[in-house]
Amino acid sequence: MTEEEREMLESMDDEGGGGKAADPKLKRLIMLTGIVLIQVAAAWAVAQFVILPRLPGDPVAGDSTEVAEETVEVDDADRERGSIVMMDNVVVNLQTLSGDTRFLSVTTGIEFNEKKLDAEIAERMPELRAMLIDQLSSCTVEDVINRQGREVVKEEILKDFNKNLQSGSLLNIYFSDFVIQ
Repeated sequence: MTEEEREMLESMDDEGGGGKAADPKLKRLIMLTGIVLIQVAAAWAVAQFVILPRLPGDPVAGDSTEVAEETVEVDDADRERGSIVMMDNVVVNLQTLSGDTRFLSVTTGIEFNEKKLDAEIAERMPELRAMLIDQLSSCTVEDVINRQGREVVKEEILKDFNKNLQSGSLLNIYFSDFVIQ
């Protein structure tokens, strides 16, 4: 090695000598900055694509027409909903082909949206309860074991109730408890 090459290497070592001590610190700073930037980007993505679409209120950009249509549907559904009066629990024997004893325990809600029906329903609750018992006790297990059968039974009960109410008509019948034993 010549004298010039040694001087050049020494000068490089002198410049890099202080740089070697700062080099690990600089690498750590760059790595930490990168990690922080990745975390910020991940938090923004989660907020933008997961949290914000689930919040009520202003829709996320790009989905405004779909969200607005859903809001209109919810508002229409809320206008058609009425008050619900719960009937006491009813337990009836179900008809069976095998002769086994099967019971149905059901709690029923009656939905209406006319205020004048409230007083009539309260006054005629024993009659409505008797109609419910008659209707359910004439059912078989097969009639009420699946959802379609329960819907048919609810429609029949709704028709019977509406025939006997004079102040208006009911909107729907709900079974909040429905246990076959």
